[in-house]
Amino acid sequence: MSRIFPGQARYLLRLLSLKFPDYLSPEQKQAWLRFIMRWQQFTGPIMAKGFEDTVLYVYTRLISLNEVGGDPQTTGISVVEFHRCNKARQERWPHTINATSTHDTKRSEDVRARINVLSEIPAAWAQRVERWHRWNRLKKPVVNGRPVPNGNMELLIYQTLIGTWPLRRKEMPTLIKRFQDYLVKAAREAKIHTSWLYPKIDYENALKKFLTSILVPINGNRFLQDFMEFQRVTA
Repeated sequence: MSRIFPGQARYLLRLLSLKFPDYLSPEQKQAWLRFIMRWQQFTGPIMAKGFEDTVLYVYTRLISLNEVGGDPQTTGISVVEFHRCNKARQERWPHTINATSTHDTKRSEDVRARINVLSEIPAAWAQRVERWHRWNRLKKPVVNGRPVPNGNMELLIYQTLIGTWPLRRKEMPTLIKRFQDYLVKAAREAKIHTSWLYPKIDYENALKKFLTSILVPINGNRFLQDFMEFQRVTA
């Protein structure tokens, strides 16, 4: 990443805060203002597509933190800090909503609540992931010489299963179909192996095949049995 030097930082501050030099004419000031207003129109979409709809599908350490307006690097806050933030919000913005779910939320509250449990049992979770990775290695289709999914996407799959596992067995066929569609969306948003503009159908089909293979309810599927035992803890 390129560094921003002090002189550049001062220039950007002056530019963006409209600190006009005295010698500028009214027409030049108006042109400056038009430029800044136009620039502001691009900052929102850049943040949305670059961070919220790309990075949050690539960085999958704990996906319940990957929310619009959130920070996936956080390790949580204390109860005291939580109340301090609420008090500040009440004083400064008393008529806003401190919502836990909106039209933009990537995962519902109950899904995030299940996934959040993993942060309380990190050793048990790490042990399970290593075991599942080993068991499911041979179930990965190979596309262009590489097994699909890679470790990053595999981690997203396991966490999403933890969060969305149905309460009733009869819902499984629906879950698999919806999950396959979600995997394609997540992979295209991440833009690593496929994308909306240049979809790689072979890769996307491999993702779907992997998901189906690890959820086949047969006696030899050690993963499914072990996963169902573990998800009862997080649920």
